[in-house]
Amino acid sequence: MTNIPDELTEFLTTNIELVDSLEIKELYKRAGWNLRGKLSDVLIAIGINPLNHVTSIIDHMFCESSVEAIEVPNNVKSIGEYAFYACHRLTRIVIPNSVRSIGDDAFLYCHSLKSITIPDSVTRIGWGAFRSCSGLTSITIGNGVTSIGSDAFEYCTRLTSITIPDNVTNIKSAAFSYCFGLTSVTISEGVKSIGDSAFSNCTSLTSITIPNSVTMIGDDAFVKCEALKEIKFNKTVSQVKSARWYKTSKWRNGSSITRIICTDGEIEL
Repeated sequence: MTNIPDELTEFLTTNIELVDSLEIKELYKRAGWNLRGKLSDVLIAIGINPLNHVTSIIDHMFCESSVEAIEVPNNVKSIGEYAFYACHRLTRIVIPNSVRSIGDDAFLYCHSLKSITIPDSVTRIGWGAFRSCSGLTSITIGNGVTSIGSDAFEYCTRLTSITIPDNVTNIKSAAFSYCFGLTSVTISEGVKSIGDSAFSNCTSLTSITIPNSVTMIGDDAFVKCEALKEIKFNKTVSQVKSARWYKTSKWRNGSSITRIICTDGEIEL
């Protein structure tokens, strides 16, 4: 094999008994975070799939790995922080219904990833989980997700549409900011809050409907959404005007919104 760092060669030589006995979890525990991605490449190259021997994809497990496709087995319950950080060749991953959470920055800088389906078993999408996945054109968020972390899909620049399922209660700050290609957003009934800058700099966004369940919209939520001229609310004019977030008007800072369409009329801004 080529391109194995001397540090990794030394590590494998020192811990060869763990490889032979398939004590994979302990092997990764001993490896520094900067070695784990290359370690995964080596194990896969010699016919050992490390994911078959763990219940959690360990933090940094495939960090900067050359892996191109992954099918996560059903024994895996969670995806750790930075698990696939900067896997620039990764184009496809299948996440099974056994996974409950996706950690912070888990797929940060996976530029070649084209689509992602988050199964119904997942309840949490971590902070920055898919940030700067600039190749993503399709995202399906499962019905089990209750919280979308801050910056979770920031800079997913080729994403054109997104549907937020009804079990989600919080869209946190900057969750979809700088998604320049995003044109439409569907937010299901059940979402209670839209965080600060949640859709900021979505310069192509033209359509969004806010459900009746939303009780808070954060500051700068639609800042620099230059194409967004109106927002539809599944609320009455009276309900919108009496909302605390509406009275502060910070929610539309720097936006181009001039009209709110309600269930019983319109509000000119």
